[in-house]
Amino acid sequence: MADGFYAMTEDSGSFTGIYSLDHPDLFHPVAQVHASELVKLAQGQLGPNDDSDLLSELEREGFLAQSSSGEPDPKIVQTLQALGAPFRWRVHPEHLPILEKVRLWHAHRKLFVFEFGQTPCLPETVLCRVQLATETLPAQAKVLLIGDDDLMCLALAEMGFEVTVVDIDPALIDFIHHRCQTDGIQVDARVQDLLQPIPEDMRGCFDLVITDPMSFEGCLIAFLSRALAMLNDEGVVWTCIHPLAHQLFSKVAQVLPIAVDGHAAYLSAYYYRRYEKNTYRSDLFRLKKTAKALPYGPEETIPFEAITEGELTATRHGYVTCHLAPKNETEQDAHPLAHLASHATLSQGEGHFHFAQTLKEGYLTGAMNPKRTQLHMQLFPFSETQEDQQSQHVLRELQVLNHKVEYIEAPFLAPPIPQIKMSNKS
Repeated sequence: MADGFYAMTEDSGSFTGIYSLDHPDLFHPVAQVHASELVKLAQGQLGPNDDSDLLSELEREGFLAQSSSGEPDPKIVQTLQALGAPFRWRVHPEHLPILEKVRLWHAHRKLFVFEFGQTPCLPETVLCRVQLATETLPAQAKVLLIGDDDLMCLALAEMGFEVTVVDIDPALIDFIHHRCQTDGIQVDARVQDLLQPIPEDMRGCFDLVITDPMSFEGCLIAFLSRALAMLNDEGVVWTCIHPLAHQLFSKVAQVLPIAVDGHAAYLSAYYYRRYEKNTYRSDLFRLKKTAKALPYGPEETIPFEAITEGELTATRHGYVTCHLAPKNETEQDAHPLAHLASHATLSQGEGHFHFAQTLKEGYLTGAMNPKRTQLHMQLFPFSETQEDQQSQHVLRELQVLNHKVEYIEAPFLAPPIPQIKMSNKS
């Protein structure tokens, strides 16, 4: 695939296709029948000598590289470098070569799978976690990762740990196998649905288990039950918790056989699919196993409904991102949201405009980046109906950015909102 292009797949096929870093509005759909070929192409596993109808189509459209060099995409590398720059101070100088390898691995995997909500850690966060492992674990310790779109397994193996990774995404596991073979790394990578019983050879044998599930009550209980079942008696679990979910985590801890043994605030930073900045941070908790029984035994099947039940956070919230059409150059608004002043508090930062509006219950906040034509809105506490109504109300009231919403999505925690298109009201 040519530099600056990447792929996304989605079961219904609506979002399956090729996207561009340089042209965010570009979307070249790929027929669902070619989805598996698209995955291999995006992960560097489909070459020009392979017989493929998809390759012929994409070559005509200019989406293929002129030569198959096997090098990582330099545009994605540059984007990841920029996203990770504010966090690079956390990486010890002696680990900078490993950081560069992790960044290159991320740039080799030019794929996001929509169904799994993949939101990888920045390479700098991967190194923060690897550094903690080297500081706290014995050499050649056995480490398990439950889910790893961060590709931390490769970095841990490079540092000499005995690494196993399980993930529900077969494309990710296939990519890890490919990188291991290409780079001479040993990782036991398996496709595994954690709702299904745990294989006997994985029970009670790991020194460290790392999992980063959604900060949702049922999801945390299910994932941590599995992590604890695969931990040896002296081992520890690392899990990531939303900063707003500490109260919820205290509730979850009453159900699980765990004791908190350490805590690192705001350790983890992430990026969205499309290689966009993600303002979300998570706290890392170090957990030890106690004698209490597990809610789900390793031989049990966990019903899917169980991971969707319970509280989301102590203050449930939704997060909506909108990309808007370019601003009309003739508009000279001092503050693009000035018309909201009668019922909102406005402020302005460098290149950003902010608003906050008090509702009958909770509040709505937003930030606009006119240069990137983006509007982000958050609603506290979360309500599907309220979020839909309030976000659409703000969009209808917008007197900026050419008055047209190109698309609206909820990439984090919020439910999908239907696509909206609006014309200029004035």
